[in-house]
Amino acid sequence: MDRSIPIGRAPLALLLAVGLVAAACSGESTTTETAVAGSVASTEALGTSEPGTTEPAPPSAPSEGGYVDPRGQLFTDFQATFDRSHPFGGLDSYCDSHAPDADPGPDPDPGITVDSIHIHHLDLDLDQVVEIGFAADVGDYRGMLEAFAEEINETCGGVRGRKLNIGISSFSPLSPDVLADANAACLEATEDNNAVFVVNFTSIQEPATLCVVEQHDTGMLTTTGFSEDAMRRGQNRLFTVTPTWERGLSVLARTAHEQGRLEGRTIGVVGSDLPGHTEVMQGTLIAELEALGYTVAVQEFLGCGGGTTCADGLQGVVSNLLDEDVDAVFPHLNLLSLPGLIQEMAVQGYGPGEVQFFNGGFNSQAG
Repeated sequence: MDRSIPIGRAPLALLLAVGLVAAACSGESTTTETAVAGSVASTEALGTSEPGTTEPAPPSAPSEGGYVDPRGQLFTDFQATFDRSHPFGGLDSYCDSHAPDADPGPDPDPGITVDSIHIHHLDLDLDQVVEIGFAADVGDYRGMLEAFAEEINETCGGVRGRKLNIGISSFSPLSPDVLADANAACLEATEDNNAVFVVNFTSIQEPATLCVVEQHDTGMLTTTGFSEDAMRRGQNRLFTVTPTWERGLSVLARTAHEQGRLEGRTIGVVGSDLPGHTEVMQGTLIAELEALGYTVAVQEFLGCGGGTTCADGLQGVVSNLLDEDVDAVFPHLNLLSLPGLIQEMAVQGYGPGEVQFFNGGFNSQAG
């Protein structure tokens, strides 16, 4: 059962909302027209102004009910592709109340009935991290999702009469078997509840993500970044607001180089053995640094033992950093593992200001 999300149906005020609306409730073709998942648009050549200018070309008048986008003709043309008469496509409100389908017909999918659509939330419970002293405040994301469903259901009358039903599967970031727990949450969402769409707002590793989008052909929206391989395997079912691992690591290395931050320093890279991480760190970050003319004196990968707190071999890793006089570290560990590295560095003799850290969004370091 293929639940690929077609591109270019109902307008997207939120990726989740309207992507789901279009995928679940229209009778249009399921052929994907444009591959956008995981792509990061270049800021170059987005406008129609001449090189060296900042003013966009004046937009032409849109079609009736359309929107003149102040950024230029390219964007106005894009706006003109939206059906502003659609209940979720108006400009004055997020959605308009609309009548249900006169004849909804039989249930079109196990996750879509004549009166409901099931969305499932894979919830890595960050409250548990806060309780042990980590300030991981990402807002009331559960309440946001509930408010979103309430708005659709009460203000809009659902989606063509079908009300959104939100399910949740929570798992602990502190569990020694968190990868297995996340995979179990995937199975609960896709097999037990037949979710039409899956969301995640608090980080999730690749295996559980691929369980959703590849093994169960179900669309997923998350804030987490993934490898380019995972994005390809998702076949346009995986949507994220974060660049791919490869892009993020490449930009990090080049930015540090261009700003002169690495000149005269001895570089070390510390990562983890979480699925896919070692290969991407070696194939992108280390390869990029070497291509820029640097030698990576130490490259180490801590063991995680099936969990997400990675500390196996920590003392030896820090000893190697000290032995090689490393003073520039790319420590691509998650928020549960990075403090342990810093603490061990202090214990073994690193003093304040003796090392420069270079962090990016890899492994959900940025939240």
